[in-house]
Amino acid sequence: MKHVQTVNLPPRALFNRLMHSVQADIRQHTALTPPVSRLQGFEYTKPLGQTQSRIRISVVVPGQTYAYTAMAGGATYAVSYQLVPTADGQTQVTYTESTQFADRIRQLNATVVGVLLGRGRKRRVSQLLHAIEATN
Repeated sequence: MKHVQTVNLPPRALFNRLMHSVQADIRQHTALTPPVSRLQGFEYTKPLGQTQSRIRISVVVPGQTYAYTAMAGGATYAVSYQLVPTADGQTQVTYTESTQFADRIRQLNATVVGVLLGRGRKRRVSQLLHAIEATN
């Protein structure tokens, strides 16, 4: 799934808000607060329903990119935020999300469900970005 949206914040401010949220999540689940400069490659676990999800922060480029993978129940979820400044001082955000399963049946099921529920997921991403923008 891919969602592109323009947010009325400069890239650095939006990135800092994302990192604040990431650090709060890490602190909640590990009692650690690593600085942004040490987030790339950081891994931690958190509950996901009745199982555990292992989160690995894969890319952190200040003001530009944040990406992570989450592994749970035989699935790998990859999420990335690409931040590009616009000429008027805003930020074009490209949110990308993908899921990979170990077996074909689950992968096919995820593809069908993704098509059916894609609009709702895009709406939630849009609401998240609007909420971040509104905290300005």
